[in-house]
Amino acid sequence: MESQGGIRVVLADDNPDMLSAVRSTLGERFHIVAAVGDGEKAVSAVLELNPDALITDFSMPILHGLQVADSLQKGGSRAKIVLLTLHEDQELITACRPEYNHFATALRGSDTLLGSSHLVS
Repeated sequence: MESQGGIRVVLADDNPDMLSAVRSTLGERFHIVAAVGDGEKAVSAVLELNPDALITDFSMPILHGLQVADSLQKGGSRAKIVLLTLHEDQELITACRPEYNHFATALRGSDTLLGSSHLVS
């Protein structure tokens, strides 16, 4: 919808400015199939649209990033997840448990987002 790239992505962030910034950062390399403002809508969009990836803020209304991941795992989604956060706390990174081997925790910023090998590989 937003672009015509090959990797299909759902974006989730409760901050419209961040949604716009991530959309711009991804540019033409990705096909944004949905952009939503809370964790519950992120789960619904991923399960309905079956994208290649979900790029989501960790601190979301209704469901936070790990709750979204748990719901998607239970729902059978194979979408890779990029968790955007300003948190640099090791406990947060540890919370992205090994069973979520598709996780990439990225500080908010275009260089880390586009450099996430978990998303583009």
